[in-house]
Amino acid sequence: MQNMNFLWKLCVKPLQGKLIYRESEYSIDFIDYSEVEVERKTGNQGCTSLTIGTLQIEVGVESGKLLYPWGLYPLQHCESRELIIPTMLPGEIFIYLNNTKLIQGVAMDIPNINLWPAFRDPSTKWICIGDDELIGGITVIQFADNVAMALRNDSLMSLWIKPVSEE
Repeated sequence: MQNMNFLWKLCVKPLQGKLIYRESEYSIDFIDYSEVEVERKTGNQGCTSLTIGTLQIEVGVESGKLLYPWGLYPLQHCESRELIIPTMLPGEIFIYLNNTKLIQGVAMDIPNINLWPAFRDPSTKWICIGDDELIGGITVIQFADNVAMALRNDSLMSLWIKPVSEE
């Protein structure tokens, strides 16, 4: 199994754009972002994805920076419940892989994440994939507009997204 670590650093603002949910396609997309900013964050070797089932997180191959989520993600399987929305710090998240490299166009599964529950808060519209009870030593980094990861040390605890619904 691949050992996947996530490192982070604070920055002034996360990647700017609009996270949407296309109800007719059951899909998440990140639109209206700056191509120049994405190219700067990506590097010269293109992109790949980290996968959470059919949901993907775009990653720059050269930089290892996480950019934004996209892909099929039906919200019907999310359990509806009130979530305590964590404080999110603006920053950048980098993936670090032991004994392997990112390859353009070759997606990698995030280990064990398919077993994680998904929750959707009906009032705030935030969705949490993974552990929504963020207790002790957790840092939540917002790396794109309405997209954040909860990290404990260098391990992923949960993904937080708040897409705007479009028909």
